Amino acid sequence: MGSLCDKLPDELLEEILVELPEPSILNFKRVSKSWYNLFSSHCFLYLHSLTPHSASQPFVLFHPFFHKKSPIFTISLKHHEHIMQLSELPHSSSWMPRKIKCSNGILCILINKDAFCIVNPATGQSTRLPHIHGPPIVHFGFYFDPQNCKFKVLAVLFIEIHVVFDSTIGKWVEPSEALIFSLREIKSIGHTCYIYDRVNTLDLIAFDMVKEELHIIPAPPQTECNDHVGVMEWDGCISMAVASHNLELRLWALRKGKTWEKVVDANLGEWGLKSRYEYGYIYPKVVVGNDILIVYGNKIVSYGIESGRLNVLLPREEGLCHGDYLSYKPTLLSFDYDDGKKVKGGKKKSSLAQSCPKCKEKKASFIT
Repeated sequence: MGSLCDKLPDELLEEILVELPEPSILNFKRVSKSWYNLFSSHCFLYLHSLTPHSASQPFVLFHPFFHKKSPIFTISLKHHEHIMQLSELPHSSSWMPRKIKCSNGILCILINKDAFCIVNPATGQSTRLPHIHGPPIVHFGFYFDPQNCKFKVLAVLFIEIHVVFDSTIGKWVEPSEALIFSLREIKSIGHTCYIYDRVNTLDLIAFDMVKEELHIIPAPPQTECNDHVGVMEWDGCISMAVASHNLELRLWALRKGKTWEKVVDANLGEWGLKSRYEYGYIYPKVVVGNDILIVYGNKIVSYGIESGRLNVLLPREEGLCHGDYLSYKPTLLSFDYDDGKKVKGGKKKSSLAQSCPKCKEKKASFIT
């Protein structure tokens, strides 16, 4: 295998190898020292994270609110069987998750009232952040930058106190701009944290984690204060799935011109769903592929964005449908932070992508 690689041009070899799924790369790192160095370089791993892989397309992570072991599951949708199959993510119970966020394949896990653990499930790398002394953490946002392997955590403490952990400096600090977040759930999408303020203004509050700047985005039209809204990512856009009390489902995508485009406009009652008074409310949670997952009583409803079809899925275990739903795509990148303890997984990586022309060229091609 080594002799074959010696005969191939570096550019062709790289194009072949970046197409490999994560498990194959982890196995090939054991072949030789030169292969280990190649597959461990930040430049290669960054290019790999930008390359679509058929075997590792985004799927859903699910963390139930009520479970004795509090694990993290992966969700497999089996439409033909009307089943939502759950598989426990390896080692997730040992992380003791209370709430989870995901950014570019890295998880941020709240493990108790004042402590976080940063984890890469694909490699097993994990580390803990310094404790926050003060009121308990009620909500948080997370951003991992795959180009320089740094990350930030925005923590909202009781009575609306906000602090940000920056892995570049390794400590908690107050954000540079005063925030107006209230005690509501934060959605982490890209490098921005979002809160839907349906109580006061029906606006989407956006906090840029890189620039630490606050922006207000007016909600889509036809949105009422008693609608159930899920903020999510679809087709590379920030989107809002709006479910009304009369079982109407709409999906809005925020395009580059900062205008809302209606993508879905459906009446779920036409598919046989009953009103909330009989079976419960409908709560849009996440988009996986071209399906919107919606919690409906003790069931999961999967609505096809392109097909317009509805599937009612039943979890194999009773009660496993209420919790955190996150879109997740595995990565082999390592986060650049060390808590001073023994770190599981790979070594810390330097920021090679910033000086690598191939990485910049690849990133530009995906953006355009």
